[in-house]
Amino acid sequence: MKNTNRSSGPSSGRVNTGRCSPADRDCATGSHARRKTCVGARGSGRRHDREQQPHPSEVGRMSLLNRHALRFFRQTCFPVTLLTGDIEFSFHDSDSFPWDTHPLHQFHAQYRARFSEGSRAFLGRSGAAIVFSSWVEHGRLVIDELRWEWKLTAGDAVAYDVVTMPDWRGKGIYPAALRRLSGLLAEEGVRHLWIYSEEENDASIRGIRKAGFEDHGVINAVHVAGLTRRSGVVKGVNA
Repeated sequence: MKNTNRSSGPSSGRVNTGRCSPADRDCATGSHARRKTCVGARGSGRRHDREQQPHPSEVGRMSLLNRHALRFFRQTCFPVTLLTGDIEFSFHDSDSFPWDTHPLHQFHAQYRARFSEGSRAFLGRSGAAIVFSSWVEHGRLVIDELRWEWKLTAGDAVAYDVVTMPDWRGKGIYPAALRRLSGLLAEEGVRHLWIYSEEENDASIRGIRKAGFEDHGVINAVHVAGLTRRSGVVKGVNA
C-alpha cells in the first residue's frame, strides 16, 4: 500500500470504525459499521468543572487534529472442529437475528443497514443469553478512523464490531469465537479472515493473537482540517 494518502473524507459504503462500543473494551475492531456499530469514543461523557475546562485554543487544536492507529491481523482459514463449552456460535441474517434479546439495542438501526448491504452477524449464545457479537464482511468496508474504503481480495473476509458482553469477559470466549468463525468460513471457501484493532487496545490484541492470527502491520491516520494523511504498511492490503 502507499505510504501516504490524502482525501477529503470517507468513501461511501459500509463503515467500520474499529472502535469498541461503550459496552466493551475487548472488541477487536473493534468496531461498528455505520460499522459503525460501536461508537464509544474515549473520554466521551466526561464532565469538567469550570476550572478544568480546556483552554479555547486547545479545543480548536483538538477539533482540527485527530489521530488513529489500527493494527491488522490475518489468519488462513481451515475447517476445524472446536469444543466451545456451552457457547453456541452461528451466523444470522436480518430474519434470524435476535432483535428482541440482543443487548446492544441502541445500534439496531445500524444493524438493519448492514444487513441490507449484505453483511452477516456472527453471534455466540449461552442458553438464551447472547454473550458474543460480531459482524462479517466479504466485499468492502469503509473504516471510519482511517477514512479509507477497504476492498477485500476475493476469497477474504473481515470480522469487525467484535464484542464480548461485559458479564462474560475473562472466560476465553473472544479467541474461541474467532477460531470458530475462521473454521466456519473455511467451510464456505473463504481463504483468509482479517481482523483489526485500535493499537492501544491491549485486551483485544491479546485475544486476537491467542486465536492464532498473524500480525500484518499498522496503518496510521492523521486527520487535520478535513484532510487525511495515512501511513504504514500492511502485508496483503493495498490502500
